[in-house]
Amino acid sequence: MKKGQLGFLTGTHAVNDLYQGAIPAMLPFLMSERDYSYAAVSGLAFAASGVSSLFQPLFGLLSDRKPLPWLVPAGFTTGALGVVAAGLSGSYLTTWLCVALAGIGIAAYHPPATSQARAAGGSSQRAMSVFSVGGTVGSSIAPALVTLVMGTVGFSGSYLLAIPALVMLALWVLKGPWMRWRGFVATDLLVPGTSVKAADSAGRGDDWRSFVRLVTVIIGWSIAFVTVTSMVALLAQGDLGASTAAGAAVLTCYTAAGAAGTLLGGWIGDRYGRMLSVRVGYLVALPAGKVRACARAK
Repeated sequence: MKKGQLGFLTGTHAVNDLYQGAIPAMLPFLMSERDYSYAAVSGLAFAASGVSSLFQPLFGLLSDRKPLPWLVPAGFTTGALGVVAAGLSGSYLTTWLCVALAGIGIAAYHPPATSQARAAGGSSQRAMSVFSVGGTVGSSIAPALVTLVMGTVGFSGSYLLAIPALVMLALWVLKGPWMRWRGFVATDLLVPGTSVKAADSAGRGDDWRSFVRLVTVIIGWSIAFVTVTSMVALLAQGDLGASTAAGAAVLTCYTAAGAAGTLLGGWIGDRYGRMLSVRVGYLVALPAGKVRACARAK
């Protein structure tokens, strides 16, 4: 395991997913300051997650055909640009397009970054869980950052949200000298996951039946996850009478719990197998969803 490279990529993942988490964190402010309806903010949530999910397979296909390491900084920088522009825009259509642009940038980041993280982490499920936690930590930080900026200077200060991306972009540019100082060859960070993929798939063909089952399970999980992520802050603020800061705190707790679950899942995957980790996650989510639904009904 190349810990230096994995740690660097985990940092980029935190920055990239910070902008993914910034969009649902902005929805309560958009609703209150621009008088958007629930339907309107749901449309923005779709622009972020739906458009992203449509483009991500395309970026994955391109990354499989040819290593595209530049998509990593281009992805999180585009995500930052879209979020900042959405905050500064005036019309709903422009805001929607900017959020969609952020979603495309966030989607572009994941295939090459995940491939490089696999190459750096080897076959360890724990290494991949650490990389995944980087993204979850970024999403957890986003509500606090958005609340700080919007509560202090309003949407006119949206450009401040670009600071994490600019810092990480500078580190990416300087990563060559830094990696050499750490004792690594600079180009090692750009190793695509083709060798790992070849090792994983050696001697066997594609199992499309299992793949379809897995995708179906992921779709079922994603519907609930995106819905809660997009609406839980609005629920706390609008229906439960909490403040905007309290809504952001609820969203932060939700995503932070996801980070803890990801680390736990990586440990379970390494020790007992990946399928058990997935099953435990779903079994725990069912009663939690039931309790949340009952609390909402009251």
